[in-house]
Amino acid sequence: MSTRAPRVPADEAKQRIVAAASTLLADRPFRELTVEDVMAETGLKRTVFYRHFTGLPDVVLFLLDDIAASLTEAGDPNEPGFLRAVLSRVVDIAQRNGGLLRAVYDAAAVDADVERRLDEATQWSIDATAALFQAGIDAGRTPPLDARAVSHALTHMNFAVLVDAFGRRDAGDDLADPERVLEALMTVWERVIVTQPG
Repeated sequence: MSTRAPRVPADEAKQRIVAAASTLLADRPFRELTVEDVMAETGLKRTVFYRHFTGLPDVVLFLLDDIAASLTEAGDPNEPGFLRAVLSRVVDIAQRNGGLLRAVYDAAAVDADVERRLDEATQWSIDATAALFQAGIDAGRTPPLDARAVSHALTHMNFAVLVDAFGRRDAGDDLADPERVLEALMTVWERVIVTQPG
């Protein structure tokens, strides 16, 4: 009489799939990843994957949603510490899911849904930070600047830095240290959002 393996709770299974994909994507490009590879890494059956995701691009979309949710939950942009809170969350997500973060760009080149969601997430970040800059300019806390252009540049810089730091397992230097990455990003952002006496 055979015994069945205990069923893994749905949330745990989903997290294991995302973690496995992230681990594998640290060593290979998205185009070389297969569902079979991911599920072998989780130790779960292949059918479990399709209870949670429609395909590998859907795993990438899950990461984008995780990042977006993290940013929208960061709090009030007018509160002290808001910028550090947002950047800390993004660095933490990137460190835990670096391979998936890199895969966002890879998948966007071949999957229209991922491309659309990446564009939406990028535009959301640009709009949100441009509004933050403009509010600072209007209040006299931030020097005059082209809020939208600077937001565009910083949003793309963030993504490139995070992918480079955490999207490769062979980064092999202290530039992949999350505290160092956070402080570097904070330095750049704080030089733009200069707080001046009101």
